[in-house]
Amino acid sequence: MVIGLRNIMYSSRVLMEKRKLYRLILAGSAILGGSLFFSAPASAGSCTSNSGGGCPVVTSVTHQSGNNYTVNWIYEGAAQYWVSASGMGASAWGLYLITNYVSSGHYVQGGNYQGLKTVTRSDPVVHANGTTGTDNCTNDSSAGGVYCDHSNYASRFLLKHGSGGTTTVTIPDNVTNSCIVFGIPRSGMNEFFTVFSGYVSTPVCGPGGVSVPEPEPDPEWCGMSTSELIYDFLDMAPAGVAGQSLTRTATMTCSKANVPYNLYLSNISTSGRDTINLGRGVSAKVTVNEQSLQTMRTSGADTNLLRVTVTLSGTPTSTGPIGGQNIGILAVEYY
Repeated sequence: MVIGLRNIMYSSRVLMEKRKLYRLILAGSAILGGSLFFSAPASAGSCTSNSGGGCPVVTSVTHQSGNNYTVNWIYEGAAQYWVSASGMGASAWGLYLITNYVSSGHYVQGGNYQGLKTVTRSDPVVHANGTTGTDNCTNDSSAGGVYCDHSNYASRFLLKHGSGGTTTVTIPDNVTNSCIVFGIPRSGMNEFFTVFSGYVSTPVCGPGGVSVPEPEPDPEWCGMSTSELIYDFLDMAPAGVAGQSLTRTATMTCSKANVPYNLYLSNISTSGRDTINLGRGVSAKVTVNEQSLQTMRTSGADTNLLRVTVTLSGTPTSTGPIGGQNIGILAVEYY
C-alpha cells in the first residue's frame, strides 16, 4: 500500500497454494501487501562459474516416506540469479532447506535456513584450465581481491561436491512451508538470495518453482486448489480506507462431502486469528463466505467454492508505504 498526500493505492494478492500436508492441517499462504518481489535489479543475471560451467540448480524434490525427501541437483548453463551475493562472503553458499518463509520472488524473504551442502570463501576453486587454487574472492574489493558472487561460490561448489548429485533431507514437523534451493542467506536481514533454473519463473519457491511436495493426504482431507487470488484496491483517500473490501473466489478440494473443517491464519495468534496488521494504523480482516474464519464448517462436496473477502480498517497515520510484506498463512484444519 502506497499513500500519497491525497490518495492511497493498495494492491495485494492472496496465495492459496498447496503446501506440505501434516495431519489435520493443510496450509496455503495469504500475502496481504503492496509489494511481493521487493527492490531488486531490473533483470536476472546469468550465473556462470569461473571454471567455464554453469551453476548448480535443484531439478527435483521427491517424497520418500514420512518427512524424508530426496533432492536432485545438477549444473545448468542457463542458471540465473536475481540479487548478487557480493559482500556476503562471510556466509556459507550452497544448497539450503528454507522453512517458514514469508514470501518468495526471485529471492526469499524471511524463514529459517538450513545448509545441506555448502562452501565458503576459504574453499578452493577450480579454474577454467582445470587447475585449482583461489580467485582472491573476498567481501572487500579494496583488499586486492574481487567480491564473492554466486559464480565464485559455484566454482567452489563444483570442486567440493561435483557437477550433480542427490542428497536426502528430513523436513521438521509443523512447518508452514518449505523449499530447497541454491543460494546464500543475507546475514542480519532475514533474506535468502537464490540461484535458480533459467526456466523457472517467479516465485522460485512455490508455484512455478521448486517447493517440497506434500505426502498423500489423510483419508478425509480438504485443501486449497486455487493457486492465487489478486486483490487490487484502486486509489483511495486516506480517510476512505476503513470499510473498503474486495471479494475473490477460491476453490477448495476435499476428499468427499461432509468433511468438518475450519479456517484460520496460522501465523496470527490474536483473538479470531483473522486480522493482519498492515502497519501505520491499518489492518486487514479476512472472512470466508461472509463468516468469521474460525467458524465450524462442513464441505458440501469434493469441490467447494469459497468467497474470500479482505476488509480494510483504520486510518493511515502517515504517508509512505503500508503493508509491504505483512502476510497471513491461511490454513485449513479438518477433523
